[in-house]
Amino acid sequence: MRTGRLIPIALILSTLVIASVCSVSAAEIFADPDTVYITTGPGTEFELEIEVDAATTGLRLFQIVMAFDTTLLDTTYTELGPLFSESGEVFVFNSFIVEDTIFGSTVLRLEGLLFGASAVVDGPGVVARVGLEALAEGVADMSVVEHVITDISNDTIPSNARGSFVYINTPPDPFDLLEPVDGADIGGNPGDSIEFEWSASGSPYPGEMVSYSLEINETADFSAPNALEFSGLTFTNQKISNLDLTNGQQYFWRVTATGNLYGFEQASTPASHSFTLNAAGSPNDFDLLLPEQSTYVDISSGGALFDWQDSPPLAPGDSVLYKLALYDDPSMQPANMVWESGDINVSELVVDESNLPVRTWLYWEVTAENTYGFTKKSLSNFDVMFYWFRDFNGDKTVNIQDLTLFVGYLFGGGAAPIPEVAVDLNSDGSLNIADLTALVNYLFGG
Repeated sequence: MRTGRLIPIALILSTLVIASVCSVSAAEIFADPDTVYITTGPGTEFELEIEVDAATTGLRLFQIVMAFDTTLLDTTYTELGPLFSESGEVFVFNSFIVEDTIFGSTVLRLEGLLFGASAVVDGPGVVARVGLEALAEGVADMSVVEHVITDISNDTIPSNARGSFVYINTPPDPFDLLEPVDGADIGGNPGDSIEFEWSASGSPYPGEMVSYSLEINETADFSAPNALEFSGLTFTNQKISNLDLTNGQQYFWRVTATGNLYGFEQASTPASHSFTLNAAGSPNDFDLLLPEQSTYVDISSGGALFDWQDSPPLAPGDSVLYKLALYDDPSMQPANMVWESGDINVSELVVDESNLPVRTWLYWEVTAENTYGFTKKSLSNFDVMFYWFRDFNGDKTVNIQDLTLFVGYLFGGGAAPIPEVAVDLNSDGSLNIADLTALVNYLFGG
């Protein structure tokens, strides 16, 4: 940095012959431009002029102290401006960068003085110039932290001061994620919308608009391949259907703001939020267990046990009820329904024999329904035939008629029992005199 020789101006003033000149109020000393926009990054050089306005009259001395971030900026030169240097008067100019203990920061101090009993100038005009180089990306605040301008009598001229802001490859303004809040548990019904909302950002660059991209991912580092992304958004919200997500899955979401002219990007604050989708939806898949497919079941002991897998509820606070239905036709249409249970909250049911026809194939299924009214049928439907042990004619009683029919089948060419297992009393897989003997013994106590 080039500076002038440092001379204690207060000491110089004390040696001067002071003449009284009236000062003018409402003066202003300021940096021009008050905002610098850099889009070409570190290494870019530019100039600030320190000026006084037309309300500044009878000016003899100026001192201005500006905040200076040495990580973002460096000076390439400083020089006295033409309002002083071309006044024809003797002048002194000092400039230096110093760690100021009063302000607790680095400052750039500029000061100029005219010598002579009547050496004053009137604004408007440039009193100093500062060449600067951008060192890094960011926003450099060169606000004025202290200033003074005085007249020929060394009296302070009432004045205001304005500094400058320097935007170096500056991304859009910081903004916040709003909804869903971090850790949210999102319920609802299938097909409901989930609305993502964030606060607005803006660009410091004149004429630049900001658009947003929304990312939704299953991993916190946003590396999962099945991500959802919406780009070019001009509003601060976006709705999606919960059907685009997996129920019960945790997700992470984030937003990036991008300037449309220079492409600088700003990530949301915080970097991401998480949420878990727990929409009601249909109950989980489940399947039938007992009676197994195409089996014969004896109901003479009082009924039959039906058993199926649980269908756990998907959403917190949800519950599932089941309904068992039997049909006499594989089409399983309502007109073919033989029997239906009421709602039950467990995944098994003993159906009384009085509700179960025998000697015919029946087809059964279970329907699960949750508290939101969504249903799901069992993955399979099974067929089953019920019978009454020792009952040949299917009237659910064992008597002399069954014995007569059995004799007719074995020795007179009568009709076979349905199913044959109903009168296979010794369970050897065939019907013969041994089974008939066992039935006689059952009936007559032999």
